[in-house]
Amino acid sequence: MFSAFKAGLVYTGIVFAFGFVTGAFRTILLAQDFGLTPVAAVLFELPLILIVAWITCRAVLRQIQIPARVDRRLVMGVVAFVATIALEFVLAATMNGINFAQFLEGYAKPDVILGLLGQIAFAAFPLVRMQA
Repeated sequence: MFSAFKAGLVYTGIVFAFGFVTGAFRTILLAQDFGLTPVAAVLFELPLILIVAWITCRAVLRQIQIPARVDRRLVMGVVAFVATIALEFVLAATMNGINFAQFLEGYAKPDVILGLLGQIAFAAFPLVRMQA
């Protein structure tokens, strides 16, 4: 079970790092310079992150050798989801000086809801990839 926990953290680290870079690109270039709405900018970024997550998930599953068992894959996905939300909160609190209640209020915005749906897909990938 520890390997599934570890796999969730590794999976999160790789995808979160990529998401951090694309998030900066989305915020600075797409939203500010090109004037895209926050929803349009997220719709541009989200497929790229999901493609990277799909590929990363497969690589982590193989490298750490997570068996195709629902319990192991579920642990990996849940750990990845919780770690991602925690990292996003820490990042938002550090960069914007917000508390947890303010962080949760952000989930009322359409662009943040789209991001959450992407995070749910990201967390489901270990289960979806039962043949990997």
